[in-house]
Amino acid sequence: MFLLLEDSGVILMENIVTLVRHDCMTTITRRDNTAIESVFTPATLDRRSSRLISRKNMKRKVKNGTAAGPTRRTEKRRTEDN
Repeated sequence: MFLLLEDSGVILMENIVTLVRHDCMTTITRRDNTAIESVFTPATLDRRSSRLISRKNMKRKVKNGTAAGPTRRTEKRRTEDN
């Protein structure tokens, strides 16, 4: 899982040690003891990352044809075959 930052940066969750909210900043401490500051709250960072994952899964399902309904291309192909 990834943590999405406001500048389109991405951090692998396995590399994060802590998220600490102080005043108006969230300090993200990584395993290599470096820190990054974000204006987002930890809850917002989590929500943004969760949306990314759900969008990727939805795209993957549509691409594999496992979405809830058939795609327009599939419907068109069926009518052309019949």
